[in-house]
Amino acid sequence: MTTFNYQGMEYDENYIKKHMLYSVNVNQFYMTRVLKKYFGDRFTEQAERKLELIEHHMWCFRDTPDQEEIDVIVKMTTEFRQEVEWTKLDEEAIRYLGIKAFTELDEVRRNYLNALWRDLAN
Repeated sequence: MTTFNYQGMEYDENYIKKHMLYSVNVNQFYMTRVLKKYFGDRFTEQAERKLELIEHHMWCFRDTPDQEEIDVIVKMTTEFRQEVEWTKLDEEAIRYLGIKAFTELDEVRRNYLNALWRDLAN
């Protein structure tokens, strides 16, 4: 099986595909909304486009996995964080707000994300 370098670690293709699916769903269900609200004026149209492109590349990787797609995702994520001036303190606040937003999802979506998470852990 093919392995990929992502966030400084090697992962097999199956894991990365599951991770991408989980991440895209988290973004679509609540994280994009959390980020927009949290960053306010810092969440520019350019930042929004970058986030949409990141999601697009995540889907592309799932269809045609290659290291270049992962590298683009990492690069664009870094650019997104720079665009909104993301700090370590922001990271902690966003983690909390993300957990809170997850608890506010309807049961169907929570169960779906939990199933994706369990699949990712296996």
